Amino acid sequence: MNKSVFFLSLFLPVISACGFHLKGTKIENHLSNLELQCTEENEQCRAFQELCKIQNISISDSAEYKVVLTDFTSQARETANGGDSGNSREVEISDGYKVRLIKQGSVIAERNIINQESLQYKSQNFLGNNRESEITHKNLARENANSALRFVNSVLK
Repeated sequence: MNKSVFFLSLFLPVISACGFHLKGTKIENHLSNLELQCTEENEQCRAFQELCKIQNISISDSAEYKVVLTDFTSQARETANGGDSGNSREVEISDGYKVRLIKQGSVIAERNIINQESLQYKSQNFLGNNRESEITHKNLARENANSALRFVNSVLK
């Protein structure tokens, strides 16, 4: 038997058994509208608003459930890589917040949402260029919004 066919026949069931799914798939919604409160108007809050729009969830002040995004964090940690040369660097960026689900003034669930990405670069190529960092923060905001909405929907199941 061909080795690649053998490994493929083992690999596909393992992926399926582990709950493999594609990112960007439509989230199963258990609500059609919500009230949203952000303690800061920032990229994280805008990403959550945009995701609600994409998922056909209207945002209104008279909704049964209120989602509060608070305690926003953003961290960057830089390390040197590359052995003796030391000119290869990695920046680990993490962004997050706390999401609270409220019904009739009472908190029914809350969770910290945080995602991280790493950027690798040669130190002389990255200096003065924040474009990659901005893109990373936007990607993290979208990932956090997906995680937060999945959390809300899992509570409302």
